[in-house]
Amino acid sequence: MKNTLFYTLLTAAATVAYVLVSRKMEDKRDFR
Repeated sequence: MKNTLFYTLLTAAATVAYVLVSRKMEDKRDFR
């Protein structure tokens, strides 16, 4: 079904976004 493809793309997009945010947070270690 196309729903599976949709969820796969959604998961991939979420993973990429999470990685980008993690890398940005590493640059700001003094955030705390």
